[in-house]
Amino acid sequence: MFKSQRIIATLFLAVALAGSPVSSQAQEAPKVPQYVYVLRVAPALHDQARWTQADNAAVSRHLPASPPRRRRDR
Repeated sequence: MFKSQRIIATLFLAVALAGSPVSSQAQEAPKVPQYVYVLRVAPALHDQARWTQADNAAVSRHLPASPPRRRRDR
């Protein structure tokens, strides 16, 4: 009988502690505004064959040279 009472007491304590907020959890962090930026490529740059040397230079400065990614079908 003592073992079952101990198990019940342990479960009660676990539920009680899980339901009570800890002091660090009671304070909510201030919400930081989030923004979504939608960047679109200029229509003149849609066809890579029409890019100028300046366009290619700008892209190579800003994007690291990395191997092309393989497309994964999900």
